[in-house]
Amino acid sequence: GEIMGNHVTLYEGPNVEGKDIVVLACMGSDNVKTSNVVTLNVLSQEMTPSDAVKAGLDSVICGNCSKRPKHYQARYQMQLAKLRSLGMTKAKANRKVRDEGLAGTPCYVTKIHGPRAAYKEWQDGNAPAIQPAEFIAEMRFRGLTEFRNAGYGDSAMVPKQALLPFLSAVRAVGYANIGYTEQWFAKRAQWLRSFCMASVDNEKQRDMAQAMGWLTFRAIQPGEAIADNEAHCGASAEMGHAMTC
Repeated sequence: GEIMGNHVTLYEGPNVEGKDIVVLACMGSDNVKTSNVVTLNVLSQEMTPSDAVKAGLDSVICGNCSKRPKHYQARYQMQLAKLRSLGMTKAKANRKVRDEGLAGTPCYVTKIHGPRAAYKEWQDGNAPAIQPAEFIAEMRFRGLTEFRNAGYGDSAMVPKQALLPFLSAVRAVGYANIGYTEQWFAKRAQWLRSFCMASVDNEKQRDMAQAMGWLTFRAIQPGEAIADNEAHCGASAEMGHAMTC
């Protein structure tokens, strides 16, 4: 039967480093791009996603991701100081750092929307635990055909024995697994190579990850060319949003 509410709990317990997390699946979305997609949120049990970011505790679910606000802000301020030391006005320096992507790519997830709603449903006891077979039945019931791991957080922070049964069940019925991990370099994350792409920041990382057997994904700056072994994402503006994911 249908599960009331929009979230289910796939796992509740320690992450790969022993910190308490909860793994929630959002069963569908109003977002046109992800309307037929189940989206995973890996969250700290201790506090809301926004509060975790402010406290620097998003490392519990994001690992050492370069896009974490803490890391991005440090790079941003460093680039800003460099340009200001060359005599550039603060406004002009801010524009240059932002428009030219000099600090790299920031996290694109809005914590106050999907992740916050997921956390609140779990906290209120409205995200029931679910087993893989029941999870697939619920996907079928709702017409969902893709599993995005993870919309927020990194699946590599979830113990393999907790997540693999769900990823395998999704694959077994022919549904799509979509995922990116920033932890591609870690030994403990190598099992995800057949389920996730490695999210890389530059060409050197791309080459390293590909040599390790990963498919790779990286954000490029406006006007930047891609290599022969790369292709534009089908859901990007460059490709006319021809695909959804």
